[in-house]
Amino acid sequence: MLVQSNRSNAGELLCAVGALFFVATGCWMGWAVAVNGVLAHGTQVWFTHAANIVVFDIACNIAFTIIMAADGVLWPISLAAVAVVLVGLVAAHVLSEEFPFGARVVHVLAVQLPSFWAIYTWCHCCSA
Repeated sequence: MLVQSNRSNAGELLCAVGALFFVATGCWMGWAVAVNGVLAHGTQVWFTHAANIVVFDIACNIAFTIIMAADGVLWPISLAAVAVVLVGLVAAHVLSEEFPFGARVVHVLAVQLPSFWAIYTWCHCCSA
C-alpha cells in the first residue's frame, strides 16, 4: 500500500483541478480528458488501488493524441506540443520521488497546459 504525503495529495488534487479545465475546450475530447483526469488524479488521493483508472486515462490520452496527429491539420505544431508533453512527463517522473508536489506542478504546466492548447485548437478547427 502506498502512503502519500499531504504534499503529494495536494499535488494530485491540483492535477485533478487542472484536468477539470479541459471542459472549457468545448468538445467531446476535452470532456473525456476532464472526466478521466479527475478520476485518475482524484482517486490516487483516496484509493490505494487506483492504478487501473490511471492506466485507462493514459490509454485514452494516447488514443486522443493519435486521433489529433492522424488528422494532420495541426502538423507540425502538434509535434511540438507532443515533444513538450513528453519532456514534461519525464521531468515529472524524475521529480516524483524527491519532490512530489513539484512533480505535479510540472505535470500541470508541461503536460496539461500544452495538451489543453492542442485539444482546444483541434476542437475549434478540426473536430466534427
